[in-house]
Amino acid sequence: MALTARRTIQRCGHLTAVEAGQILFRAAELLERAEALLEAASRCLQAADMKARAEELLLSAASAADEAEKLTQALSQEDDSDRLVVAAFEVLPEGAELGCPPTEVQVEALITDASAYADEAQLLSDDLPAGGSGAALGARIDQVRGRVAEISGQLGRGWNANGSSSV
Repeated sequence: MALTARRTIQRCGHLTAVEAGQILFRAAELLERAEALLEAASRCLQAADMKARAEELLLSAASAADEAEKLTQALSQEDDSDRLVVAAFEVLPEGAELGCPPTEVQVEALITDASAYADEAQLLSDDLPAGGSGAALGARIDQVRGRVAEISGQLGRGWNANGSSSV
């Protein structure tokens, strides 16, 4: 009887608390990487956008006194752009690469990698029981996927020939 009971327990398809905990930990790790990549991509897009606006202002600052005011603003925006690029490097997870200045292809790769991490987290979460921590994990996965779509949309709206976002 004891051997039969033991075999029945071993064949049980339910996850143990330890297995569920391990899945939650790995999925959370993947989502943190995805969020860091998305944050870096977002900051790159913001930096490129500010740089594009700064360059437009610099080109239009031709001769009048109010043009000098625009030039000052452009320089300030370029400094902001540089700060955002530095901030993008600060949030990159270990092993992720980004050029300086970042290219459209590199930003797209950050977004693609973040999406892949979210997909992997989703696969892991499918093994969790419904409700509880699985529901919270599902909400976080949905949040990351929404951010992927948002930043992909920003990237899709254009990247200038000079490597700056037109957003």
